[in-house]
Amino acid sequence: MGLYKKLGVMLVVMVLVCSFLIACSSNSEYEMEEKQYVDLSKMSPSEEKRVGKLAMDYVEKTYHKAFRVDEVWKDEIFGAYYQIKGAVQDGTKITVIYDPPGEFRDDYVQTIWLNQVQPDIQKLLEKNVSLRSIDTEKIDYDDLEGNIGQKYGKDIPSFYHVLSSKKGEHFTLNLVLEVYQHGGKAPEDISNLLRELKKTFHNASIQVFVYTDELKHYPEITSDSERQYKYLLERYDISGDLTKVDLDNLDHYKVRYVQPTNRYY
Repeated sequence: MGLYKKLGVMLVVMVLVCSFLIACSSNSEYEMEEKQYVDLSKMSPSEEKRVGKLAMDYVEKTYHKAFRVDEVWKDEIFGAYYQIKGAVQDGTKITVIYDPPGEFRDDYVQTIWLNQVQPDIQKLLEKNVSLRSIDTEKIDYDDLEGNIGQKYGKDIPSFYHVLSSKKGEHFTLNLVLEVYQHGGKAPEDISNLLRELKKTFHNASIQVFVYTDELKHYPEITSDSERQYKYLLERYDISGDLTKVDLDNLDHYKVRYVQPTNRYY
């Protein structure tokens, strides 16, 4: 065998050996990673019962109401906190967060207030804009001052009462909706909606997607990408103090789309 052939064979052997070693090393690292991962979300029945009881006691002490535990979930990565889902005796479904050794927080007051404001927001939308759809999970408010709800305990006031007080300045309405262009009247419709909202809310973060009226004739289009690609005209992003929004010229808050490429300009 010639010198070059011998060198070629040796090179092939070396490549095969290196490939084998790399593969073994990768498998070994993968196995080590698998062994290192521990699912910390697993709980014994006694742990689950204990955490559930702590949540029940917390709700009873905070709101003077019984709490039914439906589900206990534990953080699977760090095992550092628990989520306890259930219902208060008035039927309100809530989530309690337990952060050991003794920190609790919940969304009871937030849920009550959200239930109060959602129907009224829905009526305003149906009255003022050619509404296509609304993400009701986004009809919400941010408590910029902290967990203000828990401060009320068993004496929870109406959300509108809170909004009309000085504390109302610490809340922001969050809203995401889709509307039709309404024969070109969409900007006017949105302005009218904002005028109504600012009678109640100090601050807002509102995103409005405007679609062509043509989309009304294609209810079978359920794909977000297809709908936006073919029929989305513009988007309005309005946030901050509603008294400072220029309701007569919403162009400052508009992002337009070019059909059909859907590119900004």
